[in-house]
Amino acid sequence: MSKLDSKNSERLLEALKQNWEHARHQELQRQHQLYVFMAVFGGILAFVFNEHVAWHLTLMTYWPVFLFLMLFSLLVSHNVTKWNLEFMNHTRNIQWICEKLELIKPISQKRKDEVGSSTLEGNKESLLDDSMFQGYVGLPLPLPKRVRQNFENMVDVLLGGTAIAFAMGILIASTVFSLLLQSNVTDVISLSQTLAYVSGGIFGILVVILNRRVRSRMKANAKILLNVRKPDDLPVGLKYRGEKPFFKDKSKRHKYHT
Repeated sequence: MSKLDSKNSERLLEALKQNWEHARHQELQRQHQLYVFMAVFGGILAFVFNEHVAWHLTLMTYWPVFLFLMLFSLLVSHNVTKWNLEFMNHTRNIQWICEKLELIKPISQKRKDEVGSSTLEGNKESLLDDSMFQGYVGLPLPLPKRVRQNFENMVDVLLGGTAIAFAMGILIASTVFSLLLQSNVTDVISLSQTLAYVSGGIFGILVVILNRRVRSRMKANAKILLNVRKPDDLPVGLKYRGEKPFFKDKSKRHKYHT
């Protein structure tokens, strides 16, 4: 901090404060949306399946409800991805400012040795790859990719399930309606159910795949933008400033593992 004049330091501190506030806002948004999402989903499904009628009759009767839940799941999925990326944007800026103010510093060789020989052997890579600094700022702790994706996977499951239920329901309903006067009702329902299972499954899979592709594109674009926005005069930089992490460097690996 001594290398900066007081005016620039004040500006950076104000930027740090604003980024913290925006990051906290994004975190609260994610939490509130999770509560609303689970309450709406749970309440609607409890109402739909409360009558204990045949499965195909439920799909025929409530296909508009499943359409709403499918669109609602898409909205939540895209919102969560956007808010996750905005949260990452603010926390990344917080880290850059802290590097500039010398509130954090590169991880020391002693700390590398300690982590390399610790009992966290299986978590070394996921831990150090996202937290290559030491300091006094409580930035979010890095989590394994599997943990970070749990909510997204849960939304995908609900999205796929509601998409399948919607497609099956509307197909059964339309088939029964068009053939009701021409065939036996039982035969029509049996035939439409078989067709609906196949078509609904394909439709649900396609919806989930499309949603995942949109999310991946959003994340890739955000990563590019963050690399573009990164300041040029950072004293620390993220991770190893282009060097291989010690746990990936074969020439040093056995030194830290012994």
